[in-house]
Amino acid sequence: MAREQEARDAASSVTRRASDLGRALATAPASEAANIEHELTRLRARQSELAAKHRNQADLIAAITHWLSSATGTLETVKPAKAALQKGETISAAVVRLRARIHALTTERVKVMQAGVPIADLKAQAAAYVDALVDRGRPRIIADHRRDFEVQFRVGETWSDAGLAGRLPAILAWLDPDQFLAKLNQTIDAMPTPPFAMSGKARAQKLIALEASLLQCEREEEALIESSEETGPVILRRLTADPRAVLCLGINRGQAAKQEGKVERVKADDAA
Repeated sequence: MAREQEARDAASSVTRRASDLGRALATAPASEAANIEHELTRLRARQSELAAKHRNQADLIAAITHWLSSATGTLETVKPAKAALQKGETISAAVVRLRARIHALTTERVKVMQAGVPIADLKAQAAAYVDALVDRGRPRIIADHRRDFEVQFRVGETWSDAGLAGRLPAILAWLDPDQFLAKLNQTIDAMPTPPFAMSGKARAQKLIALEASLLQCEREEEALIESSEETGPVILRRLTADPRAVLCLGINRGQAAKQEGKVERVKADDAA
């Protein structure tokens, strides 16, 4: 909020100064007109720069405020990251390099999130599904000397009963689980092969590593941006920047916090 106010005040100050010079130009002697025109040109460029900075700050604050309103867990301050410049590299060039890395990691994360399920895993899931159906479809036999032989299914007894229609697969699986599974596997074999597939465990582990690498890159990017504010030229933050990086925050989610702590120590190159 303070940075947004600072940007707004600076933009307003430049606007007032440019307005004053514009009025002065109308009555200024010819000997001073050129200097005033030059200063007006400089101020207008500065005005555009400050206006862009203010818009960036306002939009970023809105995005962070929205994130804070929905963040779960306990927010904790973390030490600012340190970003090392490569030999002969400027801060601006380092930010460009990091942003390219962030883009690559984000693209890879989307790919992993959209990964299909391997055929072998689908068939394993189908087998587990059939086993569960067999248990649900198994009937209860009631027989003693005081009543007629009776079979009770945990479903309705007539076709008009919604329970039977809903649980018919369980009865079919109980009648012939091998054939039921074979038909499911035939259906799976006929499905299009996904262009990229990962097991559930591998997908989860990869997403954790990518998340850690992304956050580390964004923390380093923020460190460089803060350095640019001291040395210039000032680099504007991305509106999609991770609020945790911008605010130097971590999230403690109880039991999940230990895992998150380990994840955040994963280096960016580990996910490549």
